[in-house]
Amino acid sequence: MNDYTVLIPTTQKVVGITDITKEEKDVLPVVCITNELKPLDISNDYKNFVQNPTGIIEKFTNINSYRLDLTDKIETGESWQFGFAISHLLHHQKLLSFSKQNKLINDSKCIWATGKLNNNLDVIEVDYISKKLENSIPIFKEVKAKKIPLCICVCSNNYKEVLNFIDNFDDKEKIFEDIEILKIDNLKLLIKKTGLNYKITKENIKVKKYFLYSLYFLLAGILSWFIFAVTKITSNINKYYDLIDSRELHITLGEHDESNDFLLRFSVFLFKYFQSNQRLKMNDFVQVNFNSDKIKDNKKFNQSCIQNDEKSLKLFHTSCNIRIEVKNVSKQKLFLWVFKLKQNIDPTLEPSLTTSILETNDELSLDYDQKKYKKIIFVFGKNFNLQIQSWLNYLNKDSSSLFKQLKRISTSGYGYKVYEITEKVLIKNIK
Repeated sequence: MNDYTVLIPTTQKVVGITDITKEEKDVLPVVCITNELKPLDISNDYKNFVQNPTGIIEKFTNINSYRLDLTDKIETGESWQFGFAISHLLHHQKLLSFSKQNKLINDSKCIWATGKLNNNLDVIEVDYISKKLENSIPIFKEVKAKKIPLCICVCSNNYKEVLNFIDNFDDKEKIFEDIEILKIDNLKLLIKKTGLNYKITKENIKVKKYFLYSLYFLLAGILSWFIFAVTKITSNINKYYDLIDSRELHITLGEHDESNDFLLRFSVFLFKYFQSNQRLKMNDFVQVNFNSDKIKDNKKFNQSCIQNDEKSLKLFHTSCNIRIEVKNVSKQKLFLWVFKLKQNIDPTLEPSLTTSILETNDELSLDYDQKKYKKIIFVFGKNFNLQIQSWLNYLNKDSSSLFKQLKRISTSGYGYKVYEITEKVLIKNIK
């Protein structure tokens, strides 16, 4: 059973609500006279009144579009907002009794409401209270005759105007005797006074609060885990750097890389990534040039040991001696290891490993016998490390482990350059 009829007083007449229809989300809210096709001028203001983020109705009902039908037009102003809000809340709980164009009231309780609303649901004073009460006298007489309960709802400032009007009104029929006058400064207060189930609004507010609390704790948890993770990863990486010149470094990296702990594995990944980038930057610290002396009576090489092919790679004649010049072009002292990898497994051939220190702009000249060696490797860094020599010498036993040893060198924070000597005596930078 519907319990309330809402009346909207204007300076022209009293207007009732004949229907409220939920519309699709993509349809704009609209106010019309009953069953007419033309929207009233207040429709745009009604849209802002209903929809988020400016409106309040969607916050209560989770519905963002309605068609609201009136018994007569409301042309301007905002004093309809209080009555419209009450109507929407009653309708959403199926407690609204609609008016008809020729019959504003029925057997339901009546609420006569005028006032503006803000986003906090505060009821704000409006003008022309006396005029609206005067236009409503026939309605007040009708509810008196039918013994229908009616309450006048206004804010505190307008409340005094209502009392002044009643005091000055010649109420011979005592029409105001049974009318309740409510001083309402917030929509929530009226909801409680009228017995309207506040569960809808309250639940929405609770859901919003619970969501915000949950989001807060979730973000706090994520932030806490992130701080913990960053702290642990930073600690692990600092530990790796402390072991940079120790044999324990690669043992520790291997254990952590095979761990079930994601943070340990990620720490290893980041450390190797940082070291790889450092190695790429260090590659510019050293310049390596290959040269050779001229020879005579060689048509193919134009009496020169050097010829560039179509890929701009240097070709050296097999009868020429190759001279290698290494220069430190950085602004700091570098330790340099030069390792020549044997052409074939020859137990009589001694490993060729040269160690040197190059100050800025220092150069080192080396001779290279392409018949004996197939690769030449340059390793350089800011510090001396005994393990470099061990890793390079291991290549004499197992040349296939070259890239494994280079990876260790890179992880330890050293730069390197590798050149391969082919059968055609083609010198190519391969790493």
